[in-house]
Amino acid sequence: MSSIAKTDYILWRACAKNAWLRIHNPDVYHSTELTEYEQSVMEMGIDVEREARGLFPDGVAITGSQTDGLEETRSLIASKARTLFQPLFELEQCLALIDVLQRELGTDEWSIYEVK
Repeated sequence: MSSIAKTDYILWRACAKNAWLRIHNPDVYHSTELTEYEQSVMEMGIDVEREARGLFPDGVAITGSQTDGLEETRSLIASKARTLFQPLFELEQCLALIDVLQRELGTDEWSIYEVK
C-alpha cells in the first residue's frame, strides 16, 4: 500500500515536481542542505510537538513502522489507554496518522487534536 502524507500534499500544492521527488527520489530531494530558515522551521516544529505532548502527561507514543504502528494503536486502544501520540488507522487502503488522540473520561468517545 502506498500512502501520501499531509506534508506531501501541501508540498504538491506548492510544487508538484518537488512532491514527486520527495516521494519517488528522496535522495535527490534531500541532496541539498537545508537553508537556515528551513532548519529553524524544523526545530520550531520539534519544540511545538514537545510542548503539545507536555499537555497530555498520560500520553503514549506510537513508535513502530506502519504495520507495527497499526498493531500498536489497536493494542493500546483495546487496553483502554487514554491518550495516544501519532496513532495510525487504516481503512480501505487509506492511512491516517493523528497527532493526539484522547479518550474522553468516563466515555468511549474520542477527541482528536492537530498540533500546529
